[in-house]
Amino acid sequence: MTGTNVSAWERLIEGLRPIEAQALAVSPAQRSEQTQAELQLMLATSLAMEIANHAHADPDYPAFLPALNAVFFLAGPVPDYIYWSAEIRGGGAYRISGYRGTTRFVEINIRAGDEGDGGGGGRTVGLIDLDDLTLDGAGYFSLVMSDHRPAGYTGDWVRLDALASNLLVRSAAYDWKNELDPRLAIERLDVPASRPRPSVEHIRERLASLPAQTRHNVVARFEKPMADLRRQGQINRFGLGDYSKMGGAVGQTYQEGLYDIDEGEGLLVETELPETCRYWSLMALSDQYVTVDWVNRQSSLNGLQARLDADGKFRAVLSIRDPGIANWIDTGGFGQGVYKLRWNKCSSVPTPVCRKVKLDDLRLLLPADTPVVTPEERDLQVRLRREAYQLRRRW
Repeated sequence: MTGTNVSAWERLIEGLRPIEAQALAVSPAQRSEQTQAELQLMLATSLAMEIANHAHADPDYPAFLPALNAVFFLAGPVPDYIYWSAEIRGGGAYRISGYRGTTRFVEINIRAGDEGDGGGGGRTVGLIDLDDLTLDGAGYFSLVMSDHRPAGYTGDWVRLDALASNLLVRSAAYDWKNELDPRLAIERLDVPASRPRPSVEHIRERLASLPAQTRHNVVARFEKPMADLRRQGQINRFGLGDYSKMGGAVGQTYQEGLYDIDEGEGLLVETELPETCRYWSLMALSDQYVTVDWVNRQSSLNGLQARLDADGKFRAVLSIRDPGIANWIDTGGFGQGVYKLRWNKCSSVPTPVCRKVKLDDLRLLLPADTPVVTPEERDLQVRLRREAYQLRRRW
């Protein structure tokens, strides 16, 4: 549909139409009705993310908006993290304030590019670690970001890169139920306090950008990397992942691979642990690079949730069927997908090993004192997990 009288809404719909076929073309393997439905949900989710994080965002009147969670599940979000994003302008002056909370760490990535992508894109051009700021007795902080320190200002200040376009917050918790996530606010200081009514041009520009970003999220950012991993043969073994150009956490090492297992098989992962480590975790993603439902399944384990063996090593099994051990990584019914280890500011980066095993032989391959987890115990674990996640601030 063309012509000068075409509305912004019609242009949006027309821009969305070809995206499904473009996504299908990236993975030429025959898709089942199930996987095609999952792809369609991914596309709808990508659009919803962009509406929340871009269409309603305003770098002159920013707010920390929900970026990734169990609903906005693209980009393989870490189950232990709560993510928020905010659009900014590199030439502006901003104040970020709030309460630190008690989670393992809270970091704010200052990024350039892909300002509409809540899923984590763009080059990192600055980093704010809340533990580096001045906190009062209640854990309150106030920080100014600008291209130069304001005259006479003696508080916490961070230089804002001229190319900066967005912020991504990560709040990492080990104990989902008892650790407290931060409470954050942001305002631009060099504009009037009251926001003017958005212009027609602003609304049209935001709507016009949604199809391209929706496509980019699914096709370029996630479908293509999956295809690349398959082409590289990175199957049932660990390799390093580079997310430095996709908004990856600074000081964090990613180790990943593709799992390929049948229902009676599992991937046995074994690794030593660093002497000190701020955060680590192992998680499972689907064959479309979506984090397996971590609210209703034990598809991830972190440094607190994991059970360590007497020799200090961490051993876990990724499998479709419950192997009856504490360190089960539930693949959510997927026989193929991605597994990912994260080491955040650790004294060393161990090299994990993994091997495909028969679940019937698993007990012979694990330490003799590995306890059995019954179906009733697993049911309780998942129920407690679901409650703990929902008690965190996600929206």
